[in-house]
Amino acid sequence: KIDWEEYPSNDNWMEDVIKSHLDSNSVMYKLMRNTLYSLDRIKETSFQNMYYNIIGIGDSTEIVDFNSNYARYCYPNNKNNDLSAKYTNKIQYSIAEFNESYYDGYYDLKTLVKRQYDKLNEEKAPVNNYYYKIPNMLIMNGNNESKEDYENNSRAKTIKVTINGEKEYIFNVKDTNKVQVFDINYTQNTIEKPVEMVVEVLESYNGNKTNDVYISDIQFGITSNIPQGR
Repeated sequence: KIDWEEYPSNDNWMEDVIKSHLDSNSVMYKLMRNTLYSLDRIKETSFQNMYYNIIGIGDSTEIVDFNSNYARYCYPNNKNNDLSAKYTNKIQYSIAEFNESYYDGYYDLKTLVKRQYDKLNEEKAPVNNYYYKIPNMLIMNGNNESKEDYENNSRAKTIKVTINGEKEYIFNVKDTNKVQVFDINYTQNTIEKPVEMVVEVLESYNGNKTNDVYISDIQFGITSNIPQGR
């Protein structure tokens, strides 16, 4: 039996939150402007785009950044603002955590991670003792545009998660669009590179009309012992 829960029909609620934070008078905006980037060096619009991507960090010095080839993750690049995306290829996902002091939005993720590593190394910190941990992952299954879309299209049933090409996990996914969390507890004993994940759908629940597999969201948690504080 399909377990389906009604969600907002679009992501306007997220747009409203971002719009309020991007107000130049907001405390959040001023904080980010003063602590992450110098507007003397980059254009306002460029700053807003980067701020958009890291809106969730509040006044913490921790920044989590990631890359993915799956359209649903890359919200600013998803022009249609679709709630779901069709699975066509293995999902490639990389993630890292930063101290904002070492974060520079001009670079790709791998370069950012390497720059942070080098700067910590220059400071004679015990850089080889730092780690990234992936405690868990979450998935929101199916096409969540509507209940009809969820039922008409296929959903993931069994997925394989491979981390850094060395550790594999097989998870059985329930036929529900409610968020499901799976334990991973993987440790990467270096912060010189991002953690790389590959997600592959092995089996699927049949859709009423198509065999196209849809997934609304997959995310990975991350923690580290990188020193924080300004």
